[in-house]
Amino acid sequence: EDLSEVPDGATLVFSAHGVSKRVEEQASQKKLHIIDTTCPFVQKVHDWVKKLEQDGRAVLLIGKKNHVEVMGSIGQLMYPQSAYIISNQEDVNALPSLGKVGIATQTTLSQDETEQLIGLLTQKYPDHVIQSGICQATTERQNALKAACTSGDTVLVVGDKKSSNCMRLVELAQQKGCKTYLIEQAKEVLKLSLSGHIVITSAASAPEHIVQEICRLLQGDRH
Repeated sequence: EDLSEVPDGATLVFSAHGVSKRVEEQASQKKLHIIDTTCPFVQKVHDWVKKLEQDGRAVLLIGKKNHVEVMGSIGQLMYPQSAYIISNQEDVNALPSLGKVGIATQTTLSQDETEQLIGLLTQKYPDHVIQSGICQATTERQNALKAACTSGDTVLVVGDKKSSNCMRLVELAQQKGCKTYLIEQAKEVLKLSLSGHIVITSAASAPEHIVQEICRLLQGDRH
């Protein structure tokens, strides 16, 4: 969680969510062997917000406050305190007059909610440029879930409750009127009383072997 936990000269992995410039610089000073696994979609957001700042635009980042990916993206800026994180309509309403703005997005958001916020921001700031960073894996999963479930279905979402894209899938299934369960370990399905049409989806980071094990357990239980 913090570089103070890492011994000098050790190997350090930057997660797919990415990190701030400050973390990169501190890691370099500690002479760590760095393995950077930042997702390419997150890296695109990093490059985009830096360009917005260089072009003299106010940076508006649609995302969840205090999410590690959002902190890493804002942390790319020379003046991160000048950026604005937008999580809901109230945040949009509270924004001051800014002139030129640039809009970026966290990569693991709800497509529908993000489009609504982008619409509000573009109405408020005519002089704007946009680059949506929602990743392909997140988009495909949300679209597939919309197509697969109808009201009354049971939906199993495989993933971690700390995962943003996982919780967006849970919310989407609930909005569809489905009975929804978040599953972290395959054996959890054995405790559920399931019937009818069951839809299984997973977060982008969920291990595939857990998904397959859930399918085997359900088939063995004749679902």
